[in-house]
Amino acid sequence: MSVEYLYEHEYRRSQGDPVNLLRTRDPTNTSNHSSSSQNPVIASAVSRNVKSASEQRLERIEYEMRLLQDKLRQEQERKNALEDEVALLRRDNTRLQNHACVRSVVGKVKSSQSN
Repeated sequence: MSVEYLYEHEYRRSQGDPVNLLRTRDPTNTSNHSSSSQNPVIASAVSRNVKSASEQRLERIEYEMRLLQDKLRQEQERKNALEDEVALLRRDNTRLQNHACVRSVVGKVKSSQSN
């Protein structure tokens, strides 16, 4: 399964609920701010720790991808556990059927011996 499929699945399942691993998209900045000479931005004054919007989005996407991968891993573990349980149930069912067949054959043999 691709991450895109899981993302779309989560989106459809939660119907737009951002709590369920949905990426929130920031609207583009459409305000008309003109650069003024009263407040010049000095590049060295901007902290190097401040991340750009694209870096923040990338980190958010990576975080969501890790969450989805964890969820996929958990689902695969549950699927494997269920498959193991089904195999055990089938084995037990086969044993019970064999046991029932043996009992019916033994019952027929005993009834034919008593005649």
